[in-house]
Amino acid sequence: MAVLAKKAGVKVRSVMGHHIKILNALSEILGDPDIFTIGNAMRMKRNKGLYDIGAAITKKEVNDYIIFVGQVIQKSKKMIN
Repeated sequence: MAVLAKKAGVKVRSVMGHHIKILNALSEILGDPDIFTIGNAMRMKRNKGLYDIGAAITKKEVNDYIIFVGQVIQKSKKMIN
């Protein structure tokens, strides 16, 4: 959200579909299409897990996602500093 505020001059509001818009904008600003692709896939899987007891996120997926998010945070820090 800090990157969007600084680079796009927008304030993120909690409205329907805001997660997709955040992922899309962050992906464009940081020039990394994986931010949208991976972030949206994980978002959809998490949502499915909330409503479908059979859906599960594995430990490997969690670990991979933590690494990915760490990389996005590093890119974001470089962008806003």
